[in-house]
Formats: sequence, C-alpha cells, structure tokens
Amino acid sequence: MGGPSTVFDKSALQSLSMDEAVWFDEFCMGTITPMFYVETLADLELKVREGDDPEKIVRILAAKTPPNAAPNVHHSVLIEHELYQRQVIQMDGRPIVSSGTPKQAADGSYFLDFEGFPEAEALDRWQKGEFIEIERTTAKQWREDLAVQ
Repeated sequence: MGGPSTVFDKSALQSLSMDEAVWFDEFCMGTITPMFYVETLADLELKVREGDDPEKIVRILAAKTPPNAAPNVHHSVLIEHELYQRQVIQMDGRPIVSSGTPKQAADGSYFLDFEGFPEAEALDRWQKGEFIEIERTTAKQWREDLAVQ
C-alpha cells in the first residue's frame, strides 16, 4: 500500500476491471467513505433486468474494493471531536479511522493495530453473498427514500 491518497466512490470502482482494482490497491492508498458502504449495500434492492442478480452486483463490488483501503470515519464523528472534545483534527491526506487496538511489539514499543474493521468484515461477508437482515432492511429503506425524492 502506498502512493497517493485516493478517495474513490462506487461508480469509480464499478468502472474498473478486477485486475485494474488490484493495481489501484497496489499503487494508491485508498480511503473508503461511509457513503460507499451505503451505496453499495443499497444495490441489494436495485431494480435490475430480468436474469440479473442484485446480490451478485454487491458481491462483485465487494470483491473489487481494495483490501488495503482504510474506512474513514463519518464526518459527524470528526465534528463532534472538534466541537465537544476540543480536539483539532489533522487533515493531512491520511484516512481517519475509528478504532485501533493497542499492542506491544517484540522490541517493547507500542503501536495501534488496525486489523478487523467492522466495515472490512461486512465486505468479506458481502463477497460471499452473506447479508444480515439489518443490511437488507437498510438497503430497502435507502431505495424507498430515494424513490420518494
């Protein structure tokens, strides 16, 4: 993982082949916005042509999502930290992630381990075609809300 920090959206990922998605992950430091997950999940309720499968669309998007990309926290969390906790959020091109587990290295130094993001676990499930009920309900509600507007 390296290269320029890049925020991508669902349409950009859809335009890439699987090979191109792998190269993107190799040469760019991807940042995933919360909206990416919502838009991708909403495709579970996408009206598709006969013979197409909305779950397959979500599985393909999940498979193309760069595994080294970091899920950025929602902007409301950043606002809350700045306003209520008086923390200055450094905007320097790196993703701002929500969690990390403190660990100690063999040399005695400490570091934060950022393995196991809930978003990454969801993408892993989606790649296998496994969707929990709340995800299906959320997708349906998202599509209904879009239809009203």
